[in-house]
Amino acid sequence: MRGWWFVVRPIPRRLLIHSAALKTGKTEDEWGNPVWTGEIPLQRVRFEPTEKLKLSKDNKEVQCSLLMFFDTAHSTPSGQHFEVGQSIEWNGFLHEVAFVEFLYDDDRLHHLEVGLI
Repeated sequence: MRGWWFVVRPIPRRLLIHSAALKTGKTEDEWGNPVWTGEIPLQRVRFEPTEKLKLSKDNKEVQCSLLMFFDTAHSTPSGQHFEVGQSIEWNGFLHEVAFVEFLYDDDRLHHLEVGLI
C-alpha cells in the first residue's frame, strides 16, 4: 500500500521532445480520400517505435508501429482527448490512432499512451 507521501512524478519535460498535429474535421474529397479541415498542435509529447499488439473493439488484432506518450502535466493542450480512428501527423507522416490507454497514479490520470498505425 502506498502512503500519502508517495506520488509518481510527471514524465520529465526533457523527455517530451516531440511535437505533432492532431487532424480534425475529417471529410472526403470527390475521390473518397480523407481531407482534414483543421489541426490541433500537440506540444511536449514523445514518440517511441513499438511492435505492440492489441485487440481492437471488434476483436481484430492490430499491430502498432508507434506509441505516443501524452503527459497530463506537461503536454499541451491540457485535457486533450484522443479517439480511435483519429489521425496524428508526425515527422511528415499521418498515423491513425489504434488505441488509447489511460494510465493512473492511484486515482489521478498520469499520462496517456496512444497507439498509432
